[in-house]
Amino acid sequence: MPNKYDKYFKILELDIQASKEDVKKAFSELSHIWHPDNYMGKPSNIQDRATRKFKKISTAYQILNEYLGEEDSDSDAEEKKKAEQERREREEKERKQRDENERLKKEEEIRRKTEQERREREEKEKANKKHQEEKSKKKNTAQDSEFSWWRDFLSWALILPLLVMGLIVVVPWIDEWTADIGDKASHKVVGNTNPKTNGNKNSQPESLSWKRSFRGKIIDRQGLTLNLERNGDNFIGYYIDVHEMKKKILIGKFDNKFPRNLVLDEYIDGKKSGSFYGNFIAGKGIDGEYISQSEPNNKLKFKLKEINTPTTESRKTKNESRKVTNSHFFEQGLKAYKNKYYKKALEILQPLAEQGNDAAQYILGLIYQNGQGVLQDYKEAVYWFRLSAAQEHRNAQYQLGKMYQDGQGVDQDYALAHMWFKLCGSNGDEGCLKNQDIVTMKMTPTQIEKAQEFARKWKSTKKDETDELKKMLEYSPPLEITEEEVKQPPKAAPLESNVISKLENK
Repeated sequence: MPNKYDKYFKILELDIQASKEDVKKAFSELSHIWHPDNYMGKPSNIQDRATRKFKKISTAYQILNEYLGEEDSDSDAEEKKKAEQERREREEKERKQRDENERLKKEEEIRRKTEQERREREEKEKANKKHQEEKSKKKNTAQDSEFSWWRDFLSWALILPLLVMGLIVVVPWIDEWTADIGDKASHKVVGNTNPKTNGNKNSQPESLSWKRSFRGKIIDRQGLTLNLERNGDNFIGYYIDVHEMKKKILIGKFDNKFPRNLVLDEYIDGKKSGSFYGNFIAGKGIDGEYISQSEPNNKLKFKLKEINTPTTESRKTKNESRKVTNSHFFEQGLKAYKNKYYKKALEILQPLAEQGNDAAQYILGLIYQNGQGVLQDYKEAVYWFRLSAAQEHRNAQYQLGKMYQDGQGVDQDYALAHMWFKLCGSNGDEGCLKNQDIVTMKMTPTQIEKAQEFARKWKSTKKDETDELKKMLEYSPPLEITEEEVKQPPKAAPLESNVISKLENK
């Protein structure tokens, strides 16, 4: 149906879809052509025609300018209204999060206060009980002292004759036994000619060798599992860097010095990349500082706990029973999370996540990302998402990409965001592919090339290193190494390079 404004567009020789800028431009051109001043001195009929044409052009311009101005104002008002609504929703969400954080802090303070009062009450009861026992003991001692001299007299009267008889029988046998012990000791001293065990308090026996795993994390950086083999004072091993997806070789030495008695040098492709300076405690773990070769002034704290490794014979049985048990506990934790019992869900799922359950790691990442039952902690969320994503959990890969895209808990990095979106979108996930396109629009050609290189590198190492990472998270198996390498631990630089290349090829 024709619009009443169509004729004015026609007067200005414009299409009905023309914008306000087009109307202004057409008016300027036509008014310049048909202005009456341009026809002074012409015949009267031509002057009249120019005057009528100029009035029509001016009227059309005025009406269309007002018409298009109203449309712009309506559109601007709608956009402002929408922006205001979004701002209010965002402020309401932030307010609720602040209230939740305040509530959690108050609960924590009440819990600490209650715990303190309970401890004080227990200490007071313990002190009263001890006082009563001492009072009762003194009373009994006073009663017993009245008859003690008589009991002592009777006791000595019976014991002395027995002691005399025992001495007469036992003394000759003691002389023979001590003489025999002296002969054996002198023979042992003369026969011991091993210089490694004489006069050295800090020497380690040659048989002190083992293969163990240690799990923990470098604070504010990543979780890791070290697989170490010890031979005397020498250590060799490796771990998988879940951030860079690389196997890193470890070579170190134990020197009995505190507080840092173990130094492990880290190598990548035969080049030293960092060092672990730790305090090793047998049966417990290793804690200390990690220093990167590229950032020597940045000291990162790390803490690792020794974990038990199942034997080859029992590993299959333990794995089957663990799957059944873990499945039961995971269902309980998932149910608690869906019902918004976040603290209970965290309590159930935390041990499963530490054992390497990728789904439990993903839910822990969501809990810390959204501040559900805990204080919001993006770095902790990135830690759990990264472990789960390394095991090809698609949702964890998507969340990790979002956190790199928005710079939450990590430095903003479009290349790594692109990589994780590409990996999670490899099965056709529309959300991952959509976010990958959004990130791509913000990237330079160099960043896109870097992201594609990351993805190719991750896929090329997925078959070997990711499978190996899964095994480490599930079993933490000991380092496999030949008997020759154990007997000849690396000391010189050429030998270190040889051992590094062997371990990297395993």
